[in-house]
Amino acid sequence: MGASCRPAARRPRHPAPLQRVVHGEGSRGVGEFVVAGDMVGFGADPDDIVVIPTERGARMIRRTHQTDYWGVKQKLMGGRIWENWPCGPIFPNCYPSYFRWRCTTLAPSARSFEEDPTMPTNPRLIVNAGEHDRRDCPVSIPCPDTLPDGSLWLEALEGSTRLPAQRVGDRVVFILRSLERGKSLAFELKPGETFDGGVRLTERPGVLDVAVHGKACTSYWFGADEVRPYFYPLLGPSGLAMTRSFPMKKDVPGESTDHPHHRSLYVAFGEVNGVDVWAEPPHPNTGRIVHRAWEAVSDGPVAADLREHLQWVDAKDIPLLDERRRVTIYATSAVRLLDIEIVLTPSRGAVLFGDTKEGGPLALRVNSAIEGRRGGLIQNAHGARREAETWGKRSPWVDYSGSLEGTTAGVAIMDHPTSFRHPTYWHVRDYGLFAANPFGISAFTNDPSQRGDVILTPGHSLRFSYRVCLHLGDASAGGVAQHYLDFAHPPSAAWE
Repeated sequence: MGASCRPAARRPRHPAPLQRVVHGEGSRGVGEFVVAGDMVGFGADPDDIVVIPTERGARMIRRTHQTDYWGVKQKLMGGRIWENWPCGPIFPNCYPSYFRWRCTTLAPSARSFEEDPTMPTNPRLIVNAGEHDRRDCPVSIPCPDTLPDGSLWLEALEGSTRLPAQRVGDRVVFILRSLERGKSLAFELKPGETFDGGVRLTERPGVLDVAVHGKACTSYWFGADEVRPYFYPLLGPSGLAMTRSFPMKKDVPGESTDHPHHRSLYVAFGEVNGVDVWAEPPHPNTGRIVHRAWEAVSDGPVAADLREHLQWVDAKDIPLLDERRRVTIYATSAVRLLDIEIVLTPSRGAVLFGDTKEGGPLALRVNSAIEGRRGGLIQNAHGARREAETWGKRSPWVDYSGSLEGTTAGVAIMDHPTSFRHPTYWHVRDYGLFAANPFGISAFTNDPSQRGDVILTPGHSLRFSYRVCLHLGDASAGGVAQHYLDFAHPPSAAWE
């Protein structure tokens, strides 16, 4: 808004009585400060700004929008301010802000003001749903230049929406409860009271227990005695176990007991330089995936973030691969969401990933009650149903659902567009296994000439990104397709 927008017939009226005028230096240069009671105006252009002295410093308002300014005036000063006009293009931001400035007085009775470092500008965020309706949707955005300390909240500029936010590394994460396609919401990021819910981690030797909104969600087993880390149990939003208990628990009535290496939800693959990192001893030539260190572990009102260094080793503990694994578990309400990112690099020389159907990298063994051979339903993104139509086929996601204790529930694995060989092939069986496998192409196509082998050379990496969605109902009722769009094509978000 330029100077030509100012009303020509009116000029600012300074308050009476005028107590003193002092010389000062501000962010816009040298000028006069008109000091009157508890109000100060920068005299270089008294229309531009007002300064509200505080016990610890001075708070300065800038603005270009008349209506917004008067609302700020009433809120901060109860109307005790002289009339002034929009300041022109020098200050393009129309919201309250704070400036660094000092006043060097020439009068002995004048007061000197310094910046209050506890008063940063609250960042503004615009979120656009894009082409899809959003429900229970995680959103991640790089941190703004200025981030308030302590607990964070996003408060809508219109309406009563208020969302907890959380810093995770160099990003701010929050859950968008609901936003219709094509619509936008504007928020202000503010400090606030601590949020009681969210995702909480509890550590015990070799295990991290995860609770969402105070209810158990899963445990991550990474101890030195494990052949490889895994998540068990994996509980859906209703508290029902979505994965098989065997072999962790061997006395569950009615459970299948085949394939003891199928440990709930896990990462593994069957041919890495000829080493089987899919099966377990006493199977010959088996390798292990060993937890080396936590690189970051955090929880909070929006998410838990686990960053882990692991190594894939052969039977003699010689390293084959270094893995950086990142797991993010969100405090969603209607579903449970886990993001699992896997980055593999050679530990020494080149590594061959063989063309085999035996493996993931991400695999899950469903609760025996919902196996396809017991009435469970396998579905993929293209509408294919059951093993005959889904095994060995490429799809952005696959879902497995069925009846558990009288309740229909399911679990989906989603493959992100940035994953290696997206959309991946699926090793999904009626007996309850399903795994995202981009390597076993000759088996999936039944064509030996179509090979899926990959040689990974030093200095290069393979990246896989998955989302696990635990939901009520089948894939349709659970909104799996919609949650996949949230994962692959999230809402746009930008700081103002």
